[in-house]
Amino acid sequence: MSYELRKILGNRYVMLLLALAVAVNAALFYRRCTKDLGGFTRADIRAEYAHLDTLEQEYDALLNGIYGDNVDIMQVPDEDLRRYALLSTVRDEVETTNNYPEYLRGLCAETEAKLRLGLFSADPFAERTLEKGLAAYSALLGVRLEPSFPDGVEVLLDWRLTDLLLLLFAAVSGLVLLTGERSAGLMVLLRPTRRGHGALYWRKAAAMLATVLAGVVLLYGANLAVSSAVLGLGDPARPIQTIPSMQSCPVPLTVFGWLLCFLGEKLLWGWAVGALFFLLCTTTGRAWAAFLLAGGGAGLALLLGSRGSLWPRLLSLSRAAEVEESWRGCIYLNFFGLPLRQTALLPAMLLLLTVGGCLGGAVVFCRTQAVQPVRQRRGLPLPRLRHTVLLAYEARKLLLTGGALLVLAVFVLVQIGSYRDFRAYFNADEWFYRAYSEKLAGEPTPEKNAYLASETARFAELQNELADYARITEGNEDALQFMARDVLSALRAQDGFEKAKQQYEQLQPGQSYVYETGYNVLLGYFGVQKDLLDLAKLFFFLTVALSAVFAMEQETGVAVLQTAAGANGRVLRRKLLLTAVLVLLMVTAAFLPRLLAVHGAYGLPEWGAQANSLPLLSGVPAGWRIRTVLGLRALVHVLLGAGGAAVILLLSRKTRSTIQTMLIAAGILVVPTVAAALLW
Repeated sequence: MSYELRKILGNRYVMLLLALAVAVNAALFYRRCTKDLGGFTRADIRAEYAHLDTLEQEYDALLNGIYGDNVDIMQVPDEDLRRYALLSTVRDEVETTNNYPEYLRGLCAETEAKLRLGLFSADPFAERTLEKGLAAYSALLGVRLEPSFPDGVEVLLDWRLTDLLLLLFAAVSGLVLLTGERSAGLMVLLRPTRRGHGALYWRKAAAMLATVLAGVVLLYGANLAVSSAVLGLGDPARPIQTIPSMQSCPVPLTVFGWLLCFLGEKLLWGWAVGALFFLLCTTTGRAWAAFLLAGGGAGLALLLGSRGSLWPRLLSLSRAAEVEESWRGCIYLNFFGLPLRQTALLPAMLLLLTVGGCLGGAVVFCRTQAVQPVRQRRGLPLPRLRHTVLLAYEARKLLLTGGALLVLAVFVLVQIGSYRDFRAYFNADEWFYRAYSEKLAGEPTPEKNAYLASETARFAELQNELADYARITEGNEDALQFMARDVLSALRAQDGFEKAKQQYEQLQPGQSYVYETGYNVLLGYFGVQKDLLDLAKLFFFLTVALSAVFAMEQETGVAVLQTAAGANGRVLRRKLLLTAVLVLLMVTAAFLPRLLAVHGAYGLPEWGAQANSLPLLSGVPAGWRIRTVLGLRALVHVLLGAGGAAVILLLSRKTRSTIQTMLIAAGILVVPTVAAALLW
């Protein structure tokens, strides 16, 4: 195993990537520990826990000073508001901890009532689940919690970026030790040797497990170290239920014991992902194929995780990464009528996937021949390209040998699938706002002004009628609802009308009224997050498709022939031309589906109107049209795609290795973009 590990440790590009992953993880986790929470930080919360004896008095004084009689909240100093928000947060956490016995007794009483009434007697599994849950929580009735600062442990939970970076450690071994050696032809030398089959594979598998173990120690260890240094972990012997988000945990564990379970399950998750990726790498000597298969596996995991049934969600590795979720509540799965606790099933499932992945990889590795037999191709009788046409030859290498055509097809299917079920969300107010927007669309006119005035008068008259009914019914809500049902029904449109009217009245000369919801969805806060996720997918598929463009020539020795023939310049120009066309197609596949989905669901009207007609784009110069903004947005997407492709091509030419290019490009393009989307 040590020799296999040295292959990873001796690769300077891989080690630089992993070191960068550890540093970025520590830096971003430090930012998480110290970020502003609305005028205060977690360190401020920790300081208040040292003065719990005076918390209530100071809180009451601030409450009276802010919301007391004859107090204008607009005149309250910002420092008092900030202090009030801080003390409210601490007070809520302390109350949650102090109310734990009542919470438990209420939970047990509710469960006992359900069992006593026989509400689930027809379902033996549900009844057994209630009995087991009651026994688990009854065992905690004697636990007494003391309020303590929880955020030192709380920040370790629900932090997905570290899980994402651990995937790099899980992927490195398979790519370097299996796919890389197979593509370089080393298996032709290794497999005929005495230990070139099972023994060689298990050494490589052990190196993979050791690499993932190192990743868990470095990444999650860095999180623990940062949290301990900045916030403090508190008394490790206190019950885990002192952490507010873990109060529903049914197991009597200390914070130290639970953290050991947490890290152990993270290690098992990393091993399971690494073993399955290792299995994929034994099946192919092409890095792009391994990455593409891994992407398909990730899609399957996300699909299983989105299901409502507990068993598919248990089998989802994306859900399994959320280790803390299995401890939040007493969750049982139905195994032929037998309730099995999820906290026990999850590590068992991860261990089974690890063992199964390693054994499956061993079988495939030992049965795969070092030199594949030549098989006659069967397929459509298409004309073969002449190798004397340089552009056609380079296109064949990029699209077929390098797999770019298949990658593009898969990317198109992924994006279509991502936005196929995109639906608009319309409540009653939105429906009426959209209806009024259709009537007010375009430039202001006297007719529209008159229409707004008539609608304003109509709603004022309806409000007067409602006030008359209220006087008649003398506060009887049921009677008011019955007698004024027609008036109340007509008034349902008022909120949507007021929104449309306010937007219309704020228009400046030269501006037009534009229904804004579709543009808010496309370009607003969550729209930017969706753009970042689509950009991350674009970078991933570009990495898979382009990493071999220049590295392939070095790995196969073709670069020597090109240099000898003096064709380097001509080859370079054609590679760049083909890459440019591919980038344009992939950028279109990345961002066009969501644009069409939003247009179909909400509509994107008035492209010719001034862009600052939209409240979202009020800061845009007056001469710009909405189509100008959308065109600039598309141009930015193309430039980002071209920049990502340039980085990948530069790495491919510099490293002369497809696998190293993929790993580094994933580390500096895909991972930061996903992190930006998660932190947005």
